[in-house]
Amino acid sequence: MTWLLWGTPPGIQTPQSGGTIQTPFSVLHVCRAVVTARILRPEADLLEVFRAFQHAFYVGALDTTNSLVLAEVGSRALEELGHPVSVDEFLATYKKRSTIDEAATDFATSRVMGVSSFPTLFLKKDGTLRRVGAGYAHVDELEKHLAAMAT
Repeated sequence: MTWLLWGTPPGIQTPQSGGTIQTPFSVLHVCRAVVTARILRPEADLLEVFRAFQHAFYVGALDTTNSLVLAEVGSRALEELGHPVSVDEFLATYKKRSTIDEAATDFATSRVMGVSSFPTLFLKKDGTLRRVGAGYAHVDELEKHLAAMAT
């Protein structure tokens, strides 16, 4: 899997690209589905919901660019977490302009925070977010960064 420009929907015009970028895989759909879950059931464990979408893509080989597939996976994940939502309600919320806008705001916030790769790990200390690492890092390296930041 390749992300040519993280967080950019396929075919979008961007100032950085100087033209149109075609991405072979877009994280946009799954990100919007997680935002949908957050809107519908903010008290739910959204990391578990995200894991359900990852499982659907990587293990189930499901098309996570298909909104109905995302609604089915999201609805099932929320049900399993004790926060039931119908597939129809999930799908309707996923398609709302306000949900699309909220997901876009999340992407913009990530860019402002300097996120340019997955995963990016932040530590919140004294009300301030500080980046621990970005991209793949060995656990020993992360532990060193965390220990240094904790003092």
